[in-house]
Amino acid sequence: MIAFRTGAVEADQLAETCALGSADGSVSLSDRLVDRGCLTIEQKTRVESLGAEKCQERFLDKERVTR
Repeated sequence: MIAFRTGAVEADQLAETCALGSADGSVSLSDRLVDRGCLTIEQKTRVESLGAEKCQERFLDKERVTR
């Protein structure tokens, strides 16, 4: 979703890649987007970095609330 929100991929590219899926779930969505030519390696790295930042922000927010 971050790839879509940042404009790295179009909605149809994301939808098609999700629809194709990974039979055993062993290939990440970002890797499948790269394999299909929807994302470059550089874009994938940036999207994954943004995702990690968002997770960290949410974790810290929850920590503040539970104190």
